[in-house]
Amino acid sequence: PPYVVPPHLESLVASLGDPFERIADEVLGSGEAFDLLANFTDSYGNRPSGSPYLEASIDGLVELLASAGLDNVHTEPAMVNRWDRGTEEAFVSAPSGFNGGRRHRLSMLGLGGSVGTGGARLTAPILVVASFAELDTRGAAEAQGRIVVFDYAYTGYHDARVYRAAEAATRAAALGAVAVLIRTAGPFSLSSPHTGMQSYDADAVRRIPAAAVSVEDAALLARLQARGVAGVEVELYMEAEPHAERVASRNTVAEITGTEFPDQVVLLSGHLDSWDVGFGALDDGGGVFIGVTALMMLKRLGLRPRRTIRFVAWTDEEQSGGGQEAYWNTHLNETGKISLVLESDDGVFEPSALNLHGSAEAHAILRAVGSALPPPLPPAVNDVAQYMIGYDVGQAIRNGVPGATIEQAPVRTYTGPGAAQSGGDSALAGGAMGTAGHFGGDYFFYHHSMSDTMSSLDPGQMDRCTALWASYVYAVASLDSLLPR
Repeated sequence: PPYVVPPHLESLVASLGDPFERIADEVLGSGEAFDLLANFTDSYGNRPSGSPYLEASIDGLVELLASAGLDNVHTEPAMVNRWDRGTEEAFVSAPSGFNGGRRHRLSMLGLGGSVGTGGARLTAPILVVASFAELDTRGAAEAQGRIVVFDYAYTGYHDARVYRAAEAATRAAALGAVAVLIRTAGPFSLSSPHTGMQSYDADAVRRIPAAAVSVEDAALLARLQARGVAGVEVELYMEAEPHAERVASRNTVAEITGTEFPDQVVLLSGHLDSWDVGFGALDDGGGVFIGVTALMMLKRLGLRPRRTIRFVAWTDEEQSGGGQEAYWNTHLNETGKISLVLESDDGVFEPSALNLHGSAEAHAILRAVGSALPPPLPPAVNDVAQYMIGYDVGQAIRNGVPGATIEQAPVRTYTGPGAAQSGGDSALAGGAMGTAGHFGGDYFFYHHSMSDTMSSLDPGQMDRCTALWASYVYAVASLDSLLPR
């Protein structure tokens, strides 16, 4: 039978109306999270793992959290990956297809973890394929000595990520290719490729350079091949260098200590590191700063719940997960005292619901909490799979801890040129991940690109995300028991 919230919990939830109103009054219309993030990203820029820029930003965040009077502000050590991009560029030439012998500069970004071109300019003919199946059909006879270009049909980020993350470079190299260029993992492009982590199979015969190219340039290369233009070559130069040894970094922690059960925790989080392009405002400065602002605001209002609210800014989410690895190596034995883990790494656009992975009892309790939220905060609670909550809190969820993140409303669809390659409207329905996704707004328009700046974000939307975040963490930390597993 469905779980029924007991009367004593209903009465506790009803008592949350006043603190929820105070939170909304304090946050909505303030623009505080946006302003704090703008100051932070303007000051520190992007924050790649293993860089001095990330470490300086950690120092700055610690100073901000301590100045707000939060409890137990400290850092915890973690070992992280380091990868350097260096200078990179690519050109395509087609003597029989471009008038005047011109070359076209490709919009490209090397993929994290990729090797470079060995200090030389690599020039080779291209082979454009639409899928791994086509690559296998073409085989070594056509791939040998070529730069393989993957111009796949975008149907959602997780499907696209298969090309970017691991298989493309390894499978092409096994057939004799000398490099791979991969259509960028996003639904739309304004000549703006997206980087991201890629890796090689441990058994790979050779490691070849791997880079993303814009939607427009992948389509250009496909058209040249389809027309049978002779002599099409790409010249690729990449100074990319992965480093074998990990380097020291830190997770950042701050708390509001609980009044009755200080050893029991509600954990909210985002990751502070970013890629080395753009400013890391959307991914994931926004997730960090709605958490920072929620804690600072609860502190100002004197709203101290029964359990401890712990904020964690993870390091090294983008490259190797060294931050979450170190944290859970130390704290996994504490998961029996964690009521809920929350992670925001999906953008901070218009919130439409809370996404929850947990028991039927936990869902019923949080639906009751949601019903007490004041407008315009959304009351809905969705039941989602574990992987949709967040990478950094995954170990806790696998240990049975309920997990939550923010569902966001889609903002626009795209049906113009390139929609077929971008999956059209279906790729954005219900969020930019596709119909099963939860990334709202235009997340993958900006994600991992030079466009990841404050201009991708809206102060009012960030206010509403902050108020929703603060309301749920305060409510769960105020319950008379941990959320049921």
